[in-house]
Amino acid sequence: RQLREIANGMALDEFSGDFHQEALLNFTVAIDSAAPWTNIVDGWGRMFLPGLTNPLNWIGKSVSVFLDSGTIWQEAQAAENKPRFLESRYQEIPVGIFIEVRDSLKLTAVLAAVRSFVEQGSPGMTVWQSQSHAGVPYVKVQQAISPVAAARKEQRPPWAVYYAATPEALIITLREEVLKAAIGRLKDRTSDAAKAARTFAVGSQLALVASKEL
Repeated sequence: RQLREIANGMALDEFSGDFHQEALLNFTVAIDSAAPWTNIVDGWGRMFLPGLTNPLNWIGKSVSVFLDSGTIWQEAQAAENKPRFLESRYQEIPVGIFIEVRDSLKLTAVLAAVRSFVEQGSPGMTVWQSQSHAGVPYVKVQQAISPVAAARKEQRPPWAVYYAATPEALIITLREEVLKAAIGRLKDRTSDAAKAARTFAVGSQLALVASKEL
């Protein structure tokens, strides 16, 4: 029922999602960013991001969440306590979020408002770095490092989040290589091969693909 409310009659098409062979798991859902359920988020947006209405109406037709392959899965398989191992190494989990964009100008406003909220609410606690890959700019948001804690070797490796905002999609991940790979796939999304790979999902409200390796 919840998924039907999110989709609100929308369906996936041959351009939806970020299906790729490197993914062990890919969950893609159709979304209607003008559906009634977004009113709840709009209320939160007015509370935390004053002056910004309908903070989700930049979202396009679909949202994908995926897990890519990586050595961390083999290491987790060999660990005595798998949940604890993954919790201690969460920065290495190759997870990504791919959100289609229908209004890049509104997305720009939302990202600027979020950054302003974080920096005003907790100044000096994060470091924002602009970088690029294959001509596509992206941002690394990293935890600020305490010099004293680092000298005492008390601080865990700092967490970091990477995101790339393009006219086509907003990509968010914990791993820089995952982001770069997703950026590399952007130029091929309209190719015949890419559309053919999505044929199975066309007309559905959600699609789940799991690798045999999983």
